[in-house]
Amino acid sequence: MLSTTVTNTGGAAPSSITYQWYSRTTDSNVISGATQIPGANTSAFLPQFDTAGVLYYFCVATNAVGSTASNTVKVEIKGQGVPIPAPGGTVTIDNIEWRVLATDTTTPGGPYHLITIERAVAGTSVYNAGSSYVAYANQTTGGVRAAVNTWYAARGSELTSRAYMPNTLASETAYNTVQPAAMTKTNGTAAGATTADVAFLLSWSEASTYLLTDANRILRTTTGFGVGWSLRSPGLNSASAGFVNTNGPLFSGDLTTSRYLRPALWIK
Repeated sequence: MLSTTVTNTGGAAPSSITYQWYSRTTDSNVISGATQIPGANTSAFLPQFDTAGVLYYFCVATNAVGSTASNTVKVEIKGQGVPIPAPGGTVTIDNIEWRVLATDTTTPGGPYHLITIERAVAGTSVYNAGSSYVAYANQTTGGVRAAVNTWYAARGSELTSRAYMPNTLASETAYNTVQPAAMTKTNGTAAGATTADVAFLLSWSEASTYLLTDANRILRTTTGFGVGWSLRSPGLNSASAGFVNTNGPLFSGDLTTSRYLRPALWIK
């Protein structure tokens, strides 16, 4: 609920004040170009929450002396336009087909759904070439992390409005609160630094947990060819990146090999 408080001036009776709420797509309380909201003519107003996007609301109070506009209030609505199927199903959002890997119904504010793309993103970036330690989260420029973030930033409004980082999840899927022990491969190799990115790559553990068989893990291009795709975790040692091979098995890679990308993210 939004509300405004007005101090009456000019000797007019308080009962003479009228109210009108407006919305804009930009942060401004100028009436010209704003949308007048029908029926929103009291000091309090409850916006509708059925359309994804960002709007700025303000109220104009008027008495016999004149009018004044309140400060704006930003309201962001996370999109709910496409129903999400159970894990294992697929869903199309912004013309991209996604596979649902998991659904979290326990974290407040949910449910949250972990999804990953069904068709490969061309991989032209590599892990830390020349380094003795694979650290996905440290690659802010030129590496696979930067490529994933660039890919996500170019997506449509529906996907970006629904994406969410459920930072209270107590598991390796909570990338900004993750415990290092949860990020390791079975042989105990370190898996690199934590990342708080909304879009990310799956870890070795997630690829094997959510995609149970080799057949489940196969990733194809838009023309149908199976391709190898990068993981966030290292492979058999700290200097080799993990990846999924063209026919589905998990393998250890190297620092200079360019793999295809399979971005994942949480949505509401």
